[in-house]
Amino acid sequence: MNNNMNTNPTNINTISNDNILKLKDFLYKDDNIMLAFIFGSFAAKRMGKNSDLDIAVLYENPPTGFEILREIDKLSKIAGMEAHLAILNGGSPLFKHQVMKNKINLVIKDEKFFGKFRENVISQYDEYKYISGMDKYDR
Repeated sequence: MNNNMNTNPTNINTISNDNILKLKDFLYKDDNIMLAFIFGSFAAKRMGKNSDLDIAVLYENPPTGFEILREIDKLSKIAGMEAHLAILNGGSPLFKHQVMKNKINLVIKDEKFFGKFRENVISQYDEYKYISGMDKYDR
């Protein structure tokens, strides 16, 4: 775990190492969750006073409707700050790539599964870049 986490108690939008551990424990105990990551400004160490905590989750059976709102509420309470839940199931190749590129691992229940997921994200992203013409920007 990264020991350089912003834990300044005077800033409302910070998260303690203890709350990160509580999030990990909560998410790991959920049998429906296969993978979970922190991404965004916290993972990039660019949290500002208006930042929320971005959490990406891959579910076995993704929540819908009010289930998502309840999950966000639980995550926010555990984190001690506003959380944003991003569901990886059905996410675009670009979104998944952005999460995987700069993330903090919260839950990886099966390393083999994670390896296959990561390879699939890379493959889908490469295909997306080619089809969309984004690969021209890399030249």
